[in-house]
Amino acid sequence: MFVCRTRKRNRGGRGKPNGSVYVVYASPTRGAEVIASLLRLLALRPLLGMAVLGVPVVVLLAVGLITVFAVKAFIALLVPALLVIAVIWMVRRSRRS
Repeated sequence: MFVCRTRKRNRGGRGKPNGSVYVVYASPTRGAEVIASLLRLLALRPLLGMAVLGVPVVVLLAVGLITVFAVKAFIALLVPALLVIAVIWMVRRSRRS
């Protein structure tokens, strides 16, 4: 379990409720508890655990592949097309002169 304690601390002096601040103290073993709960999830419900851990990985892979494809398409299709258009424009311009 995650242990969280709160303590009320007055900043504005005595009797001033507007100066109150709640300070949160966290347990130092929170990271170990999170890892333990993930391992317990994988052990007890493997399909749910794979869904929880697998969906973000699949989304990251899909976004990365789409980005790589977009950059390759830009380089392979747009850059040569722009070069051909630039050459045609320069040839037409040189013939006018």
